[in-house]
Amino acid sequence: MFSAVRVYAFGRGLRLQKKYKEEIPVYTSDKEFYFGTWVGIGDSVKETDPATGKTVTRELSDEEFDDQYRLLKEAGFNHTIVGNYQRAFPVADKYGINLYIAGSPINALLMDDVREEEDVLSDLQALYDEYSQHPSFAGVNIVDEPSFAAIKNYSNAKKRFDKVFKDKTFYINLFPAVAGPDRVSDSYEGYIKEYVDQIGTDYVSYDHYPLKYNPQNVNYIVPTFLYNMEVLQAVAPEKQHWTFLQSIQYTPANRTLTSVADASFQAYSYLAFGGDGIQWFCYWTPGNNAVEQFGEACIGRDGKPTAIYDYVKTVNNEIHSFEHIYFNFDWKGVITTIGAENQDGGENDSFSYLSTSLLSSHERIKSIKTQQDTLTGVFKDKDGRDGFMIVNYTEPSQKLDNKVEIEFNDSSRAIVVKKGVQEVVDTVDGKLTFTMDEGEGYFVIPLK
Repeated sequence: MFSAVRVYAFGRGLRLQKKYKEEIPVYTSDKEFYFGTWVGIGDSVKETDPATGKTVTRELSDEEFDDQYRLLKEAGFNHTIVGNYQRAFPVADKYGINLYIAGSPINALLMDDVREEEDVLSDLQALYDEYSQHPSFAGVNIVDEPSFAAIKNYSNAKKRFDKVFKDKTFYINLFPAVAGPDRVSDSYEGYIKEYVDQIGTDYVSYDHYPLKYNPQNVNYIVPTFLYNMEVLQAVAPEKQHWTFLQSIQYTPANRTLTSVADASFQAYSYLAFGGDGIQWFCYWTPGNNAVEQFGEACIGRDGKPTAIYDYVKTVNNEIHSFEHIYFNFDWKGVITTIGAENQDGGENDSFSYLSTSLLSSHERIKSIKTQQDTLTGVFKDKDGRDGFMIVNYTEPSQKLDNKVEIEFNDSSRAIVVKKGVQEVVDTVDGKLTFTMDEGEGYFVIPLK
């Protein structure tokens, strides 16, 4: 809730309208926040046979397959990676979902170093002409998590891709900062730079899953979660930034999502670093294997939406609700605040990893007082207005409320976006006070 004063005029001067120096800005944007998936909609489901009690696999009917894409769209997704692209094309066209296709002949052609270049390009052009009949054809899934040493292997493939698929995405997802030197070499910054230099897509995509539990079953936040965002802003500030966030439990220690707060904490933390796109790992529940055991994702193996679907849907659509505001602002850095009730000796492991993104102060902020540890993303629009993405940076399962008091310089009111809803509130002597629930993020624009 907000602690603020509103002054309105009623009747003939019963109350005076408070005068403001600045009009409320109206923001518009054609840019849509990117929401993608790992493990897209499958062709079949696994169900329990009531007669035998055994698990059986059943193919989805065309009507059921269509309904799955309706669910995907309603959950705010606009991109997905699929291997069953021939079946998916017409349905994705219908719902406006962009497809990155996997396992097509395109991949082998891009890596072909035996045949004549002219012949390879001719075959690629034929596939482009075939697939581009569908508006949903948006790109090709090339490889997931290439090592530092392997990145250069895709450089020529990208050049070949660009000759034919100029309007499509050459999709590669990278390792997170927690990957070892055998994967990212000696420096994670160097790993990202190698990708930018060798591949040169207009985006950088990576995955980092922050919600874990330790051997004592105590939930915690992986401390490099924010650092990974900082590295992308430092090394590739001109690129779009896409990340995979966690929507599934899997071995050895990534926990399941138990609330909307588990999803919103991840998403708003990412927005505080100016991110452009969120991909959820996973959407469709994958099968188990010898290495990894998976819990349920957004859609269970039976094809039915889970509670996690509702959590992710809520957060995706919250962000869509204010993307027209968010995309009018450019990211400038972050401010971290240790809360008065911090139980870790005045320290926060995630904050301690940050350096290049940190701002020690801001000319618009006189003071910030918080009950819990708080992450504040700093932004500015083209007209010089400041924006702040304020995040309750506590482990969401601890369910810690965070009372925040910000005193702004030269502010009589503020736009506050909470759960995707915009409200204009008066400040009291420049102070804005509110209490955030666990996992929440507010976007605040102080006005004169």
